[in-house]
Amino acid sequence: MSRNEVIKTENSLTKYLNSNAIQRYLTDVIGKNKDKFITNLISVCNQNKDLQKCTSLSLMSGALAATTLNLNLNSSFGYAYLVPFKNNKLTREKGYDVFEAQFQIGYKGFIQLALRTGEYRKINAMPIFKEQFRSWNALTEEIALNEFSDFEDNEVIGYVAYFKLNNGFEKTIYWSKTKMEKHADTYSQAFKIEIAEKIKQKLIKESEMWKYSSYWYKDFDGMALKTMLRQLLSKWGILSEELQKALEDDQTIINGNDKVYNDNLLPDDEPRKQSINDINALALAPKQEENKNITVDIVPINSQPPKELITKELMNRGLTQEEAGKWCYGKSDDIFNSYLNDPASIDTILEEIIGF
Repeated sequence: MSRNEVIKTENSLTKYLNSNAIQRYLTDVIGKNKDKFITNLISVCNQNKDLQKCTSLSLMSGALAATTLNLNLNSSFGYAYLVPFKNNKLTREKGYDVFEAQFQIGYKGFIQLALRTGEYRKINAMPIFKEQFRSWNALTEEIALNEFSDFEDNEVIGYVAYFKLNNGFEKTIYWSKTKMEKHADTYSQAFKIEIAEKIKQKLIKESEMWKYSSYWYKDFDGMALKTMLRQLLSKWGILSEELQKALEDDQTIINGNDKVYNDNLLPDDEPRKQSINDINALALAPKQEENKNITVDIVPINSQPPKELITKELMNRGLTQEEAGKWCYGKSDDIFNSYLNDPASIDTILEEIIGF
């Protein structure tokens, strides 16, 4: 991306965030923190040229998810990230490349959220090195390690995660690196073992590395530790509402929640319920005359209900109709659409249900 393209993209995002519709939305959601939010989001995008290709809506929504969870998006902290992904479905429909920002929580972010609950006396996750490992007893959940000061120079062969609650309950899980690689290869559409091996052997040209932006390639150990903590917390941990939301939002392209705005009224002067997609349409639309009512027609891209589409997709990936139905029960169309807009995020559903 040239310098002129970067400036154009930055100006486009800035213009979007400063539009009247988005300004009202951000004021309603985060109040006085709005200006700081905009400054931080633009700063994050300036540090990653690939993010500058993403839609403004996905960037804003992902950043709002991080703000809601009070997780800093600065990559140096390792709490949360915005990761660019190409939306193949929208690319085919529109005839040009469409990139969206996916919200991801780092393993340090999950540790922070767990500690905030006040329920955890200890919680940790770490890689295990070849010279460090002695044995693992799956029944008693006991791992034996060597005292070895130089083990970090050795090969990583596995990952362990552990917590102890204030009430004394404790849990340990261990996965070999081979199991983790198979897990990533199976449940992440953005990762393939053979590609990772080629990258390790430097068989892929630097000019083509942009195709492999997944953190499974860029930081396999970090993603592995996060996976261990997700497995540990989601199955055996005490989950606050904040931690539950983090597990739900992690690795999704978020479209936002429905909001009510009274500025633009319907003909009968009843407040119109608007989703963030409506607000996004207003932000991108040509400027209207003042005091003129604005209406936005949302045309569905598929006549089938989102719930039916997500159920079919889950069944295509090997789930039974009963398993898919249980997961879909009680969820809104906004949630279904957020997954349908990013097929790769459906991997997280399979992880929740299958638990592999």
